[in-house]
Amino acid sequence: MVERVAMEAGGRIESVIDGVRARMDAAFPGALLGIWSSEPGTIRVVYRAQFLFPDDQRVYGLWREIEADVPVRSLVDEIVHREIGEPLGSLADELWLEAGVLWFRGNRPEWRLYV
Repeated sequence: MVERVAMEAGGRIESVIDGVRARMDAAFPGALLGIWSSEPGTIRVVYRAQFLFPDDQRVYGLWREIEADVPVRSLVDEIVHREIGEPLGSLADELWLEAGVLWFRGNRPEWRLYV
C-alpha cells in the first residue's frame, strides 16, 4: 500500500512538472532553464524573468511544495501564472542565493488561488 501511494505521488509530481514545462514553453518561450523534483512532494523550477523585465539577467528558482489535495491543472496555473508570471513584490524580501540562483518558495498559502 505504501509503495502504491509513493508511485501515485510520483506520477502526480511528474504531471505537474510536465504541465509547468508545457505552459512555460507556451507562455514564456525560452524562460525555463530547468525543472525537476528535488524531494518527495516538491518541485524546483529555474527560470529567467526577462519576460517581465527585459534587462533582468538574474536566474530565479521556485522551490515549491505540491499540495496533495489540489488538482494538477490548478497547481500548474498557480505556479506559472501567479508565482512565476507575476512580479515577486514582497516575496523579493524572502529570496536567498544558492549556486547563482535566487530561490523563493512561491506564494504564501493564503495567497494561492486555485480555480
